[in-house]
Amino acid sequence: MGTPPSRTVAPAGPSTRSRRIHPAWWIAAVTFLALFGAAGFRGAPGALMVPLHDEFGWSMSAMSLAVGLNLVLYGLVAPFAAAPMERFGIRRVVSTALALVALGAIGSVGMTASWQLLVFWGLLIGGAPDPWRSCSPRRSPTAGSSPSEDSSWACSLRGRRPANW
Repeated sequence: MGTPPSRTVAPAGPSTRSRRIHPAWWIAAVTFLALFGAAGFRGAPGALMVPLHDEFGWSMSAMSLAVGLNLVLYGLVAPFAAAPMERFGIRRVVSTALALVALGAIGSVGMTASWQLLVFWGLLIGGAPDPWRSCSPRRSPTAGSSPSEDSSWACSLRGRRPANW
């Protein structure tokens, strides 16, 4: 019989596939850097208390009040950030949150009085919605299946479901 006809097969390797990075990876990287920067700036007052005390002579109690206000607002706003996300969209809420953190950061560069610390670190940065810590009913695959999923304690579970659900 003869020899079978030979087929030309292109080698499957890196030369045949595109080496472009998918745009979703760029978005994930920028999001990570933005969240990392915002979280770092939220924690900055603890590291800067002694230098601010030495430079401006502010009392530790005044600075602690600003940090305490920041943490209280951070804890109060975060669980409820899901409602504006669902109404206005995640992009707008995250952009607003990062803009508030940026305003607090820019304002804190030129502060000279302790009340400015209270406004910039306490109110602006602490009151920025924290969408990465919020709880949205849409995140649950069985949203609406149990009335207790809409309760505020369900949001604190952060994805962990009790055994009786």
